[in-house]
Amino acid sequence: MKAIYSLVVALGSLAIASPTHNEKRQLPLSIGMIGIPGIHSTFDYIVVGGGTAGLTVAKRLAEDRSVNVAMVEAGTLYQVSEPLIAETPGGDVTFVGTKETEPTVDWGFFTAPDPVSNNVQRSYARGKCLVGSSARNFMIYQRPTSGSLDKWADKQETRLTAHFTPPGPNRATNATAEYNYGTFLATGGPLQVSYPNYAQTFSGYMQGGLNKIGIPAIQDFNSGSLLGCQYCSTTIDPANEKRESSQTSFLSEAASAGLNNLKIFTLTMAKRIVFDADNKATGVKVETALLP
Repeated sequence: MKAIYSLVVALGSLAIASPTHNEKRQLPLSIGMIGIPGIHSTFDYIVVGGGTAGLTVAKRLAEDRSVNVAMVEAGTLYQVSEPLIAETPGGDVTFVGTKETEPTVDWGFFTAPDPVSNNVQRSYARGKCLVGSSARNFMIYQRPTSGSLDKWADKQETRLTAHFTPPGPNRATNATAEYNYGTFLATGGPLQVSYPNYAQTFSGYMQGGLNKIGIPAIQDFNSGSLLGCQYCSTTIDPANEKRESSQTSFLSEAASAGLNNLKIFTLTMAKRIVFDADNKATGVKVETALLP
């Protein structure tokens, strides 16, 4: 028998980054995937947080069309709330290490006061939006070591996780990158992985310096070893040079497949997990800004 979980709605005072009607109009979803608080309330699975892992897990659960899946996210769609910062690869450094933050896509975390720099508190970027920190990270794509994967299972197939595009003819001559095409399958997955067309001059100097102190160049960081230096592959779509995220990959794939058994609740914050008398999780209590 399948376990059924409830989404318990409580009105809250969440900050809204964009008007609700714009949010729904611009979501890259079918209408059937938009969760409506108070109407869609019972599910087989509830995924809290629509970030890098959350959207991926929710989509893969929903591939079984016999189950209903809820994905609860406190933020909104980053292309609506802050498209320049979140979609443009160069936006990854915005507010990093500063005393400011971007509230429309970020949780606004700060480090503890640093005693060696006059007790300055610096922004610690964590994505509060539909895709989470895959809208705020530095887009570096690399895989774990073979040894760490072996601790998870006897056999791991990692090549299916992304669609790889090798460096193209437009890549700058100062940014020649080694890579192992065999670590990816030609069919790949929904996430686009590539190399940007440009590398800062400093990167070339840095590689030479690392070689001088005994850190060798390796082929790449996707073949099972991380001991060495090399340019990293990135989650940038080579077709448009925009940031890839869990939304542009896994969520978009779910929408294309018509997985309407997956309901997405944005601007909805999970407050606590509800347990019964036997300490069994039976639901999630949320606050939402989507109810009038």
